[in-house]
Amino acid sequence: MDGPFKIVNRTGTTTIYLNTPPSDFSNPATFSQGTPIQVSDYRQQVIVNTVTNSFQTEHTNTVTSSKSFSLNGNTYRLGRLGAAFRTNYSGQVNPTAPPSGWFAGNAVGIKKP
Repeated sequence: MDGPFKIVNRTGTTTIYLNTPPSDFSNPATFSQGTPIQVSDYRQQVIVNTVTNSFQTEHTNTVTSSKSFSLNGNTYRLGRLGAAFRTNYSGQVNPTAPPSGWFAGNAVGIKKP
């Protein structure tokens, strides 16, 4: 804690799937039943204001695997090996979940960290 701020740093792996329906938010595991089309190393920092319950996050992903996939007769590839992108979110924690909160954000490509 730093004053009213709770700061959390995380690392891990992100996998993006080409979904195979049906998926259901009440069972998040159903979203990983498709085909992995991108894997990346992941770093996240979350800063929560414990007085207002607002938060800011920054996520950095560096692509470690990307596979071609077909959709509506076209072939795509999401990212390339070594490419990186950053996402940022601002939001509000909901102390009477569900939902656990609300957020909005953006994503941009960046130079490899």
